[in-house]
Amino acid sequence: MRFTTGHDAERDKKFKWIEPLLVDHMIMVRHKDSAIELDSLDEARQFIVGTQREDFSANYLKEHGFQRIDYASSLDSTLKKLIAGRVDLMMTSEKTFETMQADGKPVEAALVLEGKQYGIACHIDIPDDIVTRMQVELNRLIAAGSQDRIYEQYGLRPDGIRQAAK
Repeated sequence: MRFTTGHDAERDKKFKWIEPLLVDHMIMVRHKDSAIELDSLDEARQFIVGTQREDFSANYLKEHGFQRIDYASSLDSTLKKLIAGRVDLMMTSEKTFETMQADGKPVEAALVLEGKQYGIACHIDIPDDIVTRMQVELNRLIAAGSQDRIYEQYGLRPDGIRQAAK
């Protein structure tokens, strides 16, 4: 089995990876009417931050010393809590944030954090030769500019992808 996921230290040894598919920045999001102003991650620790259970953002918050984490079963639940004022901030990816804004959700970026590299996470038992062939094909798509064109067709910025490949 294969699926696209964020590659982090916790997931590294659980899968075999084909990457980079893209780099997507993490964003702390606030309600558009919120007075919260953040200049650093340290400042954000004083607030209740909503996230999904088992999501890369939950791991990120724990690894960076956040104590006031509100876990939800889904992104939609976290967004509803943010809009209702039950959490102060929520963590999400840049792409998801852009979709929320495009859908008219009342959210703003409070703090943009580092990017996360995404790849195809393959089951650990998949044969190495299949993983190698898939990586060779992804490398070919990147070198030919095909990956950039695919992302541009869907409104994504390929510049983050190139950053991850360096």
